[in-house]
Amino acid sequence: STGIPKLIFVSHACILPNLDQLKSIFNVTSNDCLFRSTPLTFDPSLVDIFLAIHCGASLCILSNDIRQNPILISSIFDKSLCTIAQMTPSFFRQINTHCNMLQLKTLILGGEKFPHISNITIQQMIRQNKRVVNIYGLTEMSCWASYYILNENDLERQDGIPLGKALNETSLILKPYVDNQLKTDYFQIILESQTRWTQIGQLSSEKKIIFETDDIVYYNQLNDQIFYVGRRTLTQKRFGIMINLEYIEQSFI
Repeated sequence: STGIPKLIFVSHACILPNLDQLKSIFNVTSNDCLFRSTPLTFDPSLVDIFLAIHCGASLCILSNDIRQNPILISSIFDKSLCTIAQMTPSFFRQINTHCNMLQLKTLILGGEKFPHISNITIQQMIRQNKRVVNIYGLTEMSCWASYYILNENDLERQDGIPLGKALNETSLILKPYVDNQLKTDYFQIILESQTRWTQIGQLSSEKKIIFETDDIVYYNQLNDQIFYVGRRTLTQKRFGIMINLEYIEQSFI
């Protein structure tokens, strides 16, 4: 975290809609092995754990020490015959050249901006009818809020990969973003729900929980799609951890 670490209490009503719907989106069965690459301090790890329990699937868990060793990860990844993996794009880039990612039937990338579509592994998976998912969410509405399943038409995209559809019991609201006093097609994304809540959030007059994400998106009116652009503040995520770029810059001065 860039500030005081947040302690988030996730309600049963908040995460259960995710588990029920992601089971279908990820196509999880009792024959699958889920690859849990994220630390317990990153809430997607809870989705991996409870989704495996919910579906009766196997779960491959990495310790923090192993997570720093791409060669060791590769050995474990291949031997465990994992079929479903959820990870950040940063971690994907770290292990991509070491692991046989094509053994997966489903690859879920979230927590950061989706990699460029020119990535060879992603292209191969799509062409082999593997399921590649761009997933987006916010810790304060744990865990995921929207998803997009890539297809062969996306291989020709030049404008990035869209955030896709909102998950159950979640709404994506676009708040106009004004930069240098000019109105543009860029918006700040706000998440809204009547049931999915954590200990943090603002209750509107209609008893809806709303979260301002500080994420800036581009809205393409022609195809009614939303594309992630970046942060409104000088913070970015790497390996699921918020990093303040201004602080790093000042450290080098």
